[in-house]
Amino acid sequence: MDDVKICPRCDAEYYAHVNTCRSCDVELVTPDELKRLKSVPRAEGALICIYEGDYDRISHLASALDSDGIDAKILKAPKAGCGGADFGLFVPETIARFAALKVDEAFNRLYPDLKEAEERLAGGQCPACGATLMEGYGECPDCGLNLGGGGCNDSGCGGGSCH
Repeated sequence: MDDVKICPRCDAEYYAHVNTCRSCDVELVTPDELKRLKSVPRAEGALICIYEGDYDRISHLASALDSDGIDAKILKAPKAGCGGADFGLFVPETIARFAALKVDEAFNRLYPDLKEAEERLAGGQCPACGATLMEGYGECPDCGLNLGGGGCNDSGCGGGSCH
């Protein structure tokens, strides 16, 4: 099946050496690329932020989304959020849920230890050292890891859940 290319607009088939659809003047893709493109919902609407963070992390996530066929924009984020992030990962609103799921998948690929750390924290253990945590305490009693409890002066964050 590598001996053909397909127009993503009109689905016309061409020999593999042809690069552009004669009718649509669109770049041709392989059948596998076409499947991937058609699995991504149509991107329309205003851009909305699905993730905030430092540039390096946002850039890695944007690259991961790009490899999944999702066009994401990295934009300077207003420092209105509790974390005061500098950059945001923006996608069209019609694909925001789909893109957010892909970001979760990318996080699991880029940071495989993150899932284990989240499970430890949900189970009342320090994600770094595994010590038992006391409810409402802002740091681990053994290793001193800041767990984000209290101390936030942002009235919109709900008391540290975003740290």
